[in-house]
Amino acid sequence: MVDTVADCYAVLGMVHDLYTPVPMRFKDYIAMPKPNMYQSLHTTVIGPNGTPFEIQIRTWEMHRIAENGIAAHWKYKEGISGKTDMDSKLEWVRQLLDTQTNIIDTDDFFNTLKFDLFEEEVFVFTPQGKVISLPAKSTVIDFAFAIHSEVGYKMSGAKVNGKIVPNNYMVQNGEIVEILTANTHGPSRDWLKICRTSQAK
Repeated sequence: MVDTVADCYAVLGMVHDLYTPVPMRFKDYIAMPKPNMYQSLHTTVIGPNGTPFEIQIRTWEMHRIAENGIAAHWKYKEGISGKTDMDSKLEWVRQLLDTQTNIIDTDDFFNTLKFDLFEEEVFVFTPQGKVISLPAKSTVIDFAFAIHSEVGYKMSGAKVNGKIVPNNYMVQNGEIVEILTANTHGPSRDWLKICRTSQAK
């Protein structure tokens, strides 16, 4: 929590300087508040150990609204205590908004829209948090050659989010990919059938 809106964006800049942000996982609810007046900055970054985590940045005033609702915040500002007739009416509006959210999730809509806009490209990460951009439907082989040709030539297998995957596995947005190598391994002709990028071919 910080004191001003300007501080929110300043802290966001510092966080993105320290950690690699995950593409398409930033939400500015300060510029575009939710229907219930919730405001905050949400960003997902890659931590030092390669694990993604979310950070929420907001002012103390925004936090009070997030915890207690806009009506409680208004009453606090006006110095009003106890339950009023307005509370009952606002509770009905809150339930109405909750019902609407269950029917049409605007976050899901915008996330789908973003993925549609970027459907020709995927962004994946090395275990160290480096972002690798690849064409959609690229495999872990494409990822290996995007890191370095030597990594591709020595690739013996791959892990995605810590789990072993086959060589024809197509990487997805936000995944952490680790390439396993061995000096005794080399490229297979079969790879030409499943890799997508010119680097891998």
